[in-house]
Amino acid sequence: EVGEFEFMKFLYLNDNQLNGTVPAEVNKYPDLNEIDLTNNMLSGAFPKLRNNIRGLKKVLLAVEDDGNNFTANIEEIVSSATTGLSVVTCMDCAWHGSLPDKLWLQTKNLLELNLRNHGGPGISGSFPAAFGDLSQLQSLILSGNRISGTIPASIGGHMDLHTFLVNDNQFNGTIPTELGQLEKLTSLQLEGNDDLVGDLDPLFCVDGRNASFVALSADCGASSSRVACTCCNECF
Repeated sequence: EVGEFEFMKFLYLNDNQLNGTVPAEVNKYPDLNEIDLTNNMLSGAFPKLRNNIRGLKKVLLAVEDDGNNFTANIEEIVSSATTGLSVVTCMDCAWHGSLPDKLWLQTKNLLELNLRNHGGPGISGSFPAAFGDLSQLQSLILSGNRISGTIPASIGGHMDLHTFLVNDNQFNGTIPTELGQLEKLTSLQLEGNDDLVGDLDPLFCVDGRNASFVALSADCGASSSRVACTCCNECF
């Protein structure tokens, strides 16, 4: 009975063959720091995390090629968010909800946010001005959602950012040139945003800069040509 461990700080149940749903009793532990349920066969709606969990730092629900199949509401996942929250990963979950301001305003130590959507209506919303305050951010994956608005120029302040995957959303406007300031950036995917335009050539296709990229893709193919990029790994 998981609910009996009153002072539990770490819930590591990853890499097992657990199935069924996650019980709401996960909220019984106000001292919980980390949750890792990756690589199981769990499914259903992940329970809302209540704000009595004061020190939550990591929420790992699903990674690449995971057997888990969660339905997740971003507002409920981060409802207990505090300044200590550093990692939220639920890759290929059926996401829904809207990006809450709390995610940006109260998670100044956020390092990794992986909300790639698969099978859900997707997360809506846009980047607020507070997005620029996440100075420690290293990886942001939002692929396959319904996030709109512009990519803010403040992204140039995320000097530790190495992964920025926002493909297949509803971003618009011009790709900010400030992306070129991110010297650690090695994965950038921008395709599938029908109203996003720009020129990546002066940012990444000079002086061999593109050689450091694992993934560099945009709507730079002959059928779309909304983005100029002669060095992209893939053009759509």
